[in-house]
Amino acid sequence: MEIERHKIFKDLSNRLGLYSGIMFQLKNHFQDAVRIRKNAKRAPNSFYMGSHLVFRNYLIGQHEFIHTYTVNSRNLVKTVANVQMQFSNFCVAQSFEAFETFLKDIVALKATKDRVLAKRIEPRLDLKSFNSCRESLIQICHKNNRNNKQLFKLINAFSSKRHAKIQTIVDQLAEWYIVFSEVRHAVVHSNGKIDKAKMENWTTYQKGIFKEFFQNRKKDTKFSIDSSPNYNTIIKTVAMHAQLLYDGLEIQLVKGSR
Repeated sequence: MEIERHKIFKDLSNRLGLYSGIMFQLKNHFQDAVRIRKNAKRAPNSFYMGSHLVFRNYLIGQHEFIHTYTVNSRNLVKTVANVQMQFSNFCVAQSFEAFETFLKDIVALKATKDRVLAKRIEPRLDLKSFNSCRESLIQICHKNNRNNKQLFKLINAFSSKRHAKIQTIVDQLAEWYIVFSEVRHAVVHSNGKIDKAKMENWTTYQKGIFKEFFQNRKKDTKFSIDSSPNYNTIIKTVAMHAQLLYDGLEIQLVKGSR
């Protein structure tokens, strides 16, 4: 149990550290590249690099050229910013995926440790083993369970009530999770665009989270997402939530609270 519990948090920490480190490296590489290009003595409209999207059209037996991507002295700063935005959004979305995996792992671990309580809270859990419990948890979370409400019901039930900071995080986590979930969905499925209509039922707290960390600009009824200025803060926030939940679980597993 000790090894498994620590591995769950270590796996999350490694993934979050990787995404944060990749963005740090990418940002510094780009800064160096832009500085070198700007300092180079070249014509004002110099061409730096380009790429064609080419594929074979087997119906006509010819190649198709459908897109040309170029970087030159005029658009260098803009294209670099766009690449950073796209990859930052990807890393943030992956951080959310890692956090969701972590949540299911710690709930499954706690449920198999405290089977009586787990069965009372959620009778559908298969408590024979950690793996069977986690699989049943995934099935439960796939059924009429928007934003993993059932998962948070279990997290709230298992979290330590004796530690105010942990309970405060658990109380806020569901709201924070809703914003993160919509951002991840927009990055993966909607090219980083989120419809304003999705925010109509958001609380003031949720709207504040989005505006502070994710909002780039609004066009018509959609907001574009740019996490690049705040990627490190966002990933640290994920780690902070995970650490507090992990500590709450560890306290109960070591000392026992029920």
